[in-house]
Amino acid sequence: NRALEKVSEYLRPEHFYTPIHGRIYEAIAKFVERGQDASPITLRQYFDTEQELSAVGGGQYLADLASHIVSVVNVEDYGRTIYELHLKRALISLGEDVVNDAYAHDIDVTASQQIEQTEKRLFDLATAGDYKSGPVAFSQSLVKVIQQAEQAYQREGSITGVTTGLIDMDRNLGGLQNSDLIIVAARPAMGKAALAVNIGLNAARAYMNSGGKEGAPVLIFNMEMSAEQVSARILADLTSVSSDKIRRGELKDTDFIKFVEATNEMSRVPLFIDDTPGLTVSAIRTRARRLKRQHGLGLIVVDYLQLITGSGRGGSENRVQEVSEITRGLKILAKELEVPVVALSQLS
Repeated sequence: NRALEKVSEYLRPEHFYTPIHGRIYEAIAKFVERGQDASPITLRQYFDTEQELSAVGGGQYLADLASHIVSVVNVEDYGRTIYELHLKRALISLGEDVVNDAYAHDIDVTASQQIEQTEKRLFDLATAGDYKSGPVAFSQSLVKVIQQAEQAYQREGSITGVTTGLIDMDRNLGGLQNSDLIIVAARPAMGKAALAVNIGLNAARAYMNSGGKEGAPVLIFNMEMSAEQVSARILADLTSVSSDKIRRGELKDTDFIKFVEATNEMSRVPLFIDDTPGLTVSAIRTRARRLKRQHGLGLIVVDYLQLITGSGRGGSENRVQEVSEITRGLKILAKELEVPVVALSQLS
């Protein structure tokens, strides 16, 4: 029973290559869960009537298995070996599915969608039974808190998280904290998008100017405006030239000089914009993970919550539940990537 405690967190019945071994493992877990002693003697009666087990010797097979065990001291290592082999078989299966899906001429599924689906399956496979995670000792988490306080003390702004570039907001929040989901909610045309873009821009510029000591690389998902429109807003903000004038071309020669200077600065700022409409939380997670792997990532901005495509379960009448599911997905994303996520939300 104690041996099971070392492997039950990550090892599942379906991880065994031989199905009957998975059935035995499942039966052991049920006995332990009920507070009973799991042994060949107590399990034998349970498996005497099991047709699958009778094919390999019935209850006697349990006794044979037990007699061949040298020691349960290394049970954790054995469990990890079983799990590692399960992962390799799953990778082989996934690889075969990728090849078959690529050969299939399905006009409704693009190559990009297939890549996203594959990345999602890979991520799920990598995190489904992660035996490296688990309870953390208070002493360990306390050390991290002290380290954050030390970093804040050494910084001029005295913040522990990602700076917003807005003094009062940083003072009240201590910056945007890793693993936090921050909702910016307001009525339409109240300046939500302008605030979010400013926060993203300030964080990315702070990262560049401080050599990575402050701020963070930023990814903005904007499902309402194109990347060019967002860039025009940023350019207007940096140069103090109205975005309306930029759009209409009512510019002076001095404005173009400002544009060149702003462009030279912004070409080095780690700010990324994804304007793909109708993304799901799963697709957002895939793209964010990819960017974090390739360029680093410290802040995600989503504009806005109601434009994210939900799972579709429950129909349109369940939109409130769907938005709750999307919000929960963004919170999980923030914790998984250990970055703050700022999500905009429209209020009716």
